[in-house]
Amino acid sequence: MGRSVFLSGFVLLTVACSIVTAQVAVARGVVRGVVSDDSGAVITSASVELISRSSGQSLSRTSNSAGIFVLPSQPVGLYALEVSVPGFRREIVEPVHVQIGQTASVNVHLQPGPATEAITVSGESPLPRTEDSNQSSVGLAAQSGCINRPRP
Repeated sequence: MGRSVFLSGFVLLTVACSIVTAQVAVARGVVRGVVSDDSGAVITSASVELISRSSGQSLSRTSNSAGIFVLPSQPVGLYALEVSVPGFRREIVEPVHVQIGQTASVNVHLQPGPATEAITVSGESPLPRTEDSNQSSVGLAAQSGCINRPRP
């Protein structure tokens, strides 16, 4: 009897922990992109920093040999993305919207110049990529051009 109660309690605790972990994991998104120069050539080893507007916390990564950077598992919210590399002007992209279960794609084109100069790109945040499975039907309809529009 004691053993079955212990086993039942263990199973119940494991299931509860799995549910909590799944809920925490869902409230996150990904930021990824490519760093390139004006000619379209990829820039390797660029410093990429994602800064939360609400908390001020940041996460830094470096672009790989293909110029790609990935900032996985970021809490939902608004961010600024700062990219720098010697010989190029620093670029700040904001706002970057991280949404639940989505990947925000932010491609950065650096311009030659001193790193002490910064270019700030602001306006609409990039839309989540279509590679994600958690999309709304409105987003899919907008991307496929299936939205009813008034005739001219």
